[in-house]
Amino acid sequence: MVLDAATWAKGAGAKTVALVSSVGANPNAFAFYPRVKGEVEEALKALGVPRLLIFRPGLLLGDRSEFRFGEALATPLMRILNFALVGSTARYRAIAANDVARAMVRMSLNDEAAVGKVVVAEGLDFYC
Repeated sequence: MVLDAATWAKGAGAKTVALVSSVGANPNAFAFYPRVKGEVEEALKALGVPRLLIFRPGLLLGDRSEFRFGEALATPLMRILNFALVGSTARYRAIAANDVARAMVRMSLNDEAAVGKVVVAEGLDFYC
């Protein structure tokens, strides 16, 4: 669905496509979720939009209309552990979905940022 939407957007003249992926996305990953996220990223890169913005957050915090058991367990734990994730592990910090959305809009509206490039923002990169 993501690739179809991006293909349609490119055909309609979109100059920027922004994607919420996941920390650890990798098309060669053993685990299903990071592998699928990585495969989608690679497919979007091959699509050749003028500017591709890929956001790889850790656990997204915020209200959901659906219940996800794993996230319900991980959310309070990550709120406690976030402060301990520093250096190379900082990219795994939980982050508010609203913060990711704001970063996506800010980068998408900046006409001069990363034209002709693929930009991958992970973890604390959302705050730049």
